[in-house]
Amino acid sequence: MQSPVSIRLALAHEGPIIQQLCVKKGARIGAWLNWEIPLASNWLIAEITQPIGCIMINYGVPIGRMEFLIVPPGLDHKTRGTVVRNLCYAAMQTLSEHGSQAVTSMVSEAEPAWSRVVQRRGAVPIATGTMFIKGI
Repeated sequence: MQSPVSIRLALAHEGPIIQQLCVKKGARIGAWLNWEIPLASNWLIAEITQPIGCIMINYGVPIGRMEFLIVPPGLDHKTRGTVVRNLCYAAMQTLSEHGSQAVTSMVSEAEPAWSRVVQRRGAVPIATGTMFIKGI
């Protein structure tokens, strides 16, 4: 029997855990940032017995954002689906509790299957483009 996937806010000192998840997935945001700086309360972590995924939420009224859904490879299909679902629903719930009436998120063109999933769940495409990152 599969253990339940729990979702919680990341603690201020857990940046290195998120960095490890990013690096395992091959996300380009993981390696060159200083993850030792205390985190703000805007990362959710999925775990069973250890962290297995995360998502960043940006609080906003009336629109919040979900970004950087990170689930490293190696999980079986069912567990991966559960982690993604639970992280996304927890992110939307958290944003709603803080006044967001809608949420935006970017889906990479390299992931058309994920785009179809979010559209089946009621999301509507509003723009296309490229997400950039720059150190400051």
